[in-house]
Amino acid sequence: MKYSKRRCRAAILSAALAFTMLPAPLANAAELSAPLPAAETQAIEDTNLLADFDFNTDPQDGKFTSKDAVAAIVGAGATLQDRDADQGKALYLDGSASYLDVKKSDNSSLLTGLKELTISFEAKPDRTSTNWGFYAAPNADRQGVNGEHYIGALINGGTTTLERYHQSGSRPRSASAATGTDWTHVDAVFSETDTTIYLDGVKVSAEASNYALTDILGQASIFQIGKANWGNGEYTAIKYTSVILGRR
Repeated sequence: MKYSKRRCRAAILSAALAFTMLPAPLANAAELSAPLPAAETQAIEDTNLLADFDFNTDPQDGKFTSKDAVAAIVGAGATLQDRDADQGKALYLDGSASYLDVKKSDNSSLLTGLKELTISFEAKPDRTSTNWGFYAAPNADRQGVNGEHYIGALINGGTTTLERYHQSGSRPRSASAATGTDWTHVDAVFSETDTTIYLDGVKVSAEASNYALTDILGQASIFQIGKANWGNGEYTAIKYTSVILGRR
């Protein structure tokens, strides 16, 4: 089932944030291997919403604005395209060195200080190789193997993986799910104790985490749509109809 962003706009965050209110501990391996029920929805107050980018309006001065968040286009490979009559427009990143740099309107960090976070996006990859749905880190420095410090949604080979790293040494396990190459609605839920991925409102994978978001992101974090800071930058060939950020 494909989600219509107009039909589900009010429920996108509620489905994901409902999980962050469930009691610990996480489901065990046997429970996660069984079919998972649809997420319980709850009304989400507007105060929980950090940003709602629907890409139906042309950017102004190269920027999309929602609430107190500003997503600035970096590079020349970002365009708005028609998706279809029901869905409106989509932001297309063409895989070149182009992405969205998201900050508050005063140019400060949007995510610093958050203990829990939900990032929802509806997207269609334009290639099967590495894409980044989103990426947040304490700064714009390059990442290093076995010393990673970031959260991100890696879309690669038809699978979306929610990475949550703040370690020196081997990586912990990550929540991941098969998302294919068609339009998929993803809710990425980062609670204080675990990371969970929902596809089209259904919980499909969860992993416990000892890494607090405040420790990972530090005091001046960055948030990017369509780029991760590996090497000279890993970019995205993907279409988005929405990117929504919320807090508890």
